[in-house]
Amino acid sequence: MRRLAETVLGEGTVQVVQVVNNGRVALVRWEAATYKPESPLAETREILYGEAELTTGAVIARLPELIRLRFAIVHGKEVLARGETGRGGLRLVFGSVLGGGTFIPTEPEEETTGGSRATQVR
Repeated sequence: MRRLAETVLGEGTVQVVQVVNNGRVALVRWEAATYKPESPLAETREILYGEAELTTGAVIARLPELIRLRFAIVHGKEVLARGETGRGGLRLVFGSVLGGGTFIPTEPEEETTGGSRATQVR
């Protein structure tokens, strides 16, 4: 599992991997590979969501016995976000340093409008 996550994130980024519930749930903590404190907040949040989506997707896709993966994305000792994913989708909640709240991606706009992926926070 560590190797799968580090294929996306980079070597040495995964700090903790624990498997519980008879191998059905994984708990993972990793150092954010894409976090840049100087980046705008909205951009940072979207990029971290993408990082979580790619990383957890790589693990879940290759380990069908997992029903849930809970994770924390950190920068040093600061927790940037916590989340979980399963076969039904990804949920990401940001820490206070990134404004808190749950990240919910919206559907991309139609190609004809030339729009980009928008986000909302609840």
